[in-house]
Amino acid sequence: MHNKKLLIAAFALAAGVAGYAYFKPAPSGNAKGGDPTISVRFAAVERRTIPVVFETSGFVTPVSSVEVRAQISSTIREVLVKEGDTVAAGTPLFRLDGRAERAALDKLKAQHLRDEALLADARRTLTRNIELKSRGFVSQGVVDASSSNVDALEATVAADRAAIAEAQVAADYGVIAAPQAGRVGLINVRVGSLVQPGSAQALTTLTRLDPIDIAFSLPEAQLARLRAAQTKGPVHVLAKDDQGEQQGELNFIDSAVDSSTGGVRVKARFDNAKLRLWPGAQVTVGLTLDAYRDAPSAPLAAVQVGPDGQFVFAADADGRAKSLPVKILYQDAEYAVLDGVEPGTKVVTVGGQNLRPGTKLRDADKEQGKGGPKAGVQQ
Repeated sequence: MHNKKLLIAAFALAAGVAGYAYFKPAPSGNAKGGDPTISVRFAAVERRTIPVVFETSGFVTPVSSVEVRAQISSTIREVLVKEGDTVAAGTPLFRLDGRAERAALDKLKAQHLRDEALLADARRTLTRNIELKSRGFVSQGVVDASSSNVDALEATVAADRAAIAEAQVAADYGVIAAPQAGRVGLINVRVGSLVQPGSAQALTTLTRLDPIDIAFSLPEAQLARLRAAQTKGPVHVLAKDDQGEQQGELNFIDSAVDSSTGGVRVKARFDNAKLRLWPGAQVTVGLTLDAYRDAPSAPLAAVQVGPDGQFVFAADADGRAKSLPVKILYQDAEYAVLDGVEPGTKVVTVGGQNLRPGTKLRDADKEQGKGGPKAGVQQ
């Protein structure tokens, strides 16, 4: 038992010595062996043209959508299209039971023929009475009466023509045609359904899908910049969804700012031949308002935030890290436009989280080909 205790004590002493060797403080910069060196990656600050893009959510809106309704009371005799069909303007969609309208039209046409015959007879009578008046066989009153009869019949014939035109419109309503090109939506009637003017439910809808609009709201603070961009040419808009990106062009700015939201409604138009954009869908919209041209910029990963604000790490003449205060004027997903650093400056993009001012730096890209350490590794 005594030997066992001595053995345990020996192990404990050995472990303590090893622990001290493992956890003892690292030598200072002035100690023998030098400062630790950290491998990092650099990127040069370059002059780039960075577009100023405003991103928000928008909703796909058709250029036009028309509800198709009946103009006369009748029943559906034939449905000529199917749901989802794409039709041209003027394509017949529904055929109604228009027998009553056609009969009324035929009656008015017959009445028109009768009145034209009476008018022709009245004109002949007027001609004869004028000749007889010249010979002294009839009085002027007879001639005047014949002339009045001709005028009355001419008015009757004109009224017949107007009545025929009105009846023709009603008869034409018996075939409901597409008022515009578009895609047929849900059909709410079937053969035999009774339809009436002013019904709450439309027969169907026709929606134009190509081209198509995306509507979104722009903050009032960005309106002046947008108006300035319009004076320079077309304003491009980028729509992003699960299928990728698609470019369109701004085509509408509302005439007033919504006081309740502080935004103004705008629209952009997109080609949609492949029907990638669907009405009602929500998409991410990127509106190019301006651009920083030839501006000093660096990868966004180079910018860090400390107690005194934003800064980047660069290498001094001795290859040690130095902190340069900067200000981000604008940033996108990759780059930041910087104020406070000159083009050509090489800034740290990888491994900067481990740095302190004065730390020795090693370029990982140069060392990697020699089997050196990865960026951010301390040696």
